[in-house]
Amino acid sequence: WKPKSDRLNPSLTELNFNPKRRGVKKPNSVPIVTKDDVRKLLSGLKFCRKDALGRTAELYDPCGIWEPIRFQLKVRLVPLNGLDWDDELPPDLKEMWVETLTHFVDFPQLYVERTVVPENANLDTLRFICLSDAAEKAAGAAIYVGFELSDGTFSCQLIASKSRLVSGTVPRNELCAILLIAELTYIVKNASPIKPKEILYASDSSIAIAWCTNENIKLKQFVLNRAESTRRLIEWTVNHADYVPLYHIP
Repeated sequence: WKPKSDRLNPSLTELNFNPKRRGVKKPNSVPIVTKDDVRKLLSGLKFCRKDALGRTAELYDPCGIWEPIRFQLKVRLVPLNGLDWDDELPPDLKEMWVETLTHFVDFPQLYVERTVVPENANLDTLRFICLSDAAEKAAGAAIYVGFELSDGTFSCQLIASKSRLVSGTVPRNELCAILLIAELTYIVKNASPIKPKEILYASDSSIAIAWCTNENIKLKQFVLNRAESTRRLIEWTVNHADYVPLYHIP
């Protein structure tokens, strides 16, 4: 958090692979400020699976503001499964991680505004727009908050997001994404000091939406468990059971 500008930046420091001594790492002999500096640093380094995981864990982001960055790192960790922690990565995997880590020098330039409540906002008009999506290997969820402003327009800003690695069919992965957004919305609503006037859920999967909204169709156990959990969480969030406010977006 940058107090003077009231902005949030990724919590990443200069790349440093020196071991800790009494909780402190020895500084690099040369500052790492450019992508070429990163390549030079890693060219003579034994880069292991534990180093890749360590760099991923350094990105502390409980709200998920930088979740796209974090997810890309998680995806690149998957090919390392099965390798020993202290074994050097094969050349192709090491090259992939070298190119990934070169982008770390650009992360300090990223920022978002910390506050999600504009100065001219009507606090009684808070709404949550909860979006989910999935593909073959990933499921993601994001919550945007909006307020009606004095000029009649609405603000819109990301407040939380989350991702998960999945391995099912695309419709099942879409269902997992809807469950993920239902879980995240339940947490965010309970933590919010201002209770939302409206909560809208949206997904681009008509199949997953049908599983969640139609209680009269027979479903396999995997789908049934997640559809019921989704309905339950959404009902707890919107405080009524008349209908599920889950909409399809193309």
